[in-house]
Amino acid sequence: MEQSLKLVEGLGVETFIAMPGGQYAQIEPVTDEKSRLMGEYYNRIGEVTLRHGIKLSCHHEFFCAIHSQEEIEKFYSATDPKYVFFYCDTAQHVIAGVDPVKLYMKYHDRCGGLHLKDTHYVDHVEDYRIPNDPEMNSSTTGRWFWEMGTREVS
Repeated sequence: MEQSLKLVEGLGVETFIAMPGGQYAQIEPVTDEKSRLMGEYYNRIGEVTLRHGIKLSCHHEFFCAIHSQEEIEKFYSATDPKYVFFYCDTAQHVIAGVDPVKLYMKYHDRCGGLHLKDTHYVDHVEDYRIPNDPEMNSSTTGRWFWEMGTREVS
């Protein structure tokens, strides 16, 4: 990782965005112990990136191991706010059944970025468990994301 970070020195990179834990289907069940271990792991990564002036921001896709309100809270309670930042993706959180505004309000002091997009779908059928890219392989919706304020088109 150090070599990769050295390659971007001088380019103005401010944030390294990572999805914590990989896909849910590959990790489940997400236990307290796994959350704690992922928190420790991301603390170490964040320490390294910060030495290079880059914040580590965790982006929670609706299908990642850390996607529900409870999982997100456990993960951030296991991380150090000096090293691990929160990346707010409005549509991903809504799809996962999480209110992105409330989540942002809770973690705004450690927010490393925002991805503002809309969705017309909340995952009530556990599409997040579909292996190999739930965004592409779901049979429940043809389109997950929309530009902010776009009305759904059938």
